[in-house]
Amino acid sequence: MSKIGLHRHYDRLSGEERFRLDVLAMARGDAQESERLVRSCPRATYTTNDRAFTARWGASENITLRVCAPLLQELGRLRVVDAFRVLAPYQDTLNEDLALGAYYRGHEAGSYHAWNHAGKTGHPPAWPKGDDPEEIWEPEGDEADAAMQRDADELVGAAKINGGFLPEILDRLEREVVAQALTVWAGYAAFCDERAGVPAEKLAAVVLEPIMEQIGGPEGAGGAPGCGAGRRDRRGATRGARADVALGGGAGHLMGRLGSRLERLEREAEGEMVFVSQTDGTVARFPQSAGAEALVALTSGRDHPLARAARSSPDPEWANSLYNAVPMDPGAEDLSEP
Repeated sequence: MSKIGLHRHYDRLSGEERFRLDVLAMARGDAQESERLVRSCPRATYTTNDRAFTARWGASENITLRVCAPLLQELGRLRVVDAFRVLAPYQDTLNEDLALGAYYRGHEAGSYHAWNHAGKTGHPPAWPKGDDPEEIWEPEGDEADAAMQRDADELVGAAKINGGFLPEILDRLEREVVAQALTVWAGYAAFCDERAGVPAEKLAAVVLEPIMEQIGGPEGAGGAPGCGAGRRDRRGATRGARADVALGGGAGHLMGRLGSRLERLEREAEGEMVFVSQTDGTVARFPQSAGAEALVALTSGRDHPLARAARSSPDPEWANSLYNAVPMDPGAEDLSEP
């Protein structure tokens, strides 16, 4: 039988068969075949609840679930930020240990090289050896070298500066995530207020009841267990008995906490900014990490906005600082010993 002949029998398809064929037609982009399947579908007359009621429930559930996906995505990203904040102090300590370990090993190797080159035997006074040849013995007491201590202090300071990059990145990411989540919720709240005529937290609590704990966590779920149990499809003919919904505060409280969190982050960011006054009366603002970034850029032969701001600042603190410099010439002769 030809494909064209099959079309005459589409009215005999069961609802399940028609659904599968329509999905496959849509998936392969065959809009014409999909239209034939829809047009040949038998029609039936039903008695159901008022569409003004059931259609609002259907639309509200649809929009709420669509809002839930991006909201859960942002809240998941926020949990990742919080997890990295827990790791940050441990990473700082690890960075300091790695920097000091590399410095001491290099200093030890250099000391032994100079000691042996001078024809000495044994070990340098500043580097005694223990039973474990792999263990690093830091000089102490009279053997301690003041220059080494200064170098170690500088390394620790540099490690702390480099470690400050991660918290600032996390702060910026947290502000973006919280602001995006609040934006999504604000749009949903406007729909609920203007179209549904009910508070957003109430509608979200009813539709999203099974996942309210995931959205709000232990603090976000504000209702009693089993609240709303026995509900049936709101677009159906009947609805089971249900208790008064007490989860209304869950989503609302969560959004309130996010709003407070965003305000706190903005205040902290304002307090951590670096301000550089300019000759024209304006003030240039930079994050704390800009200082380390500027030094790295200048020593690498690149300019940096903070350095340019320092060069044009009338403030002696900035005019006489290391930042008031031009980028180093990357082609300068390397005078270090091999």
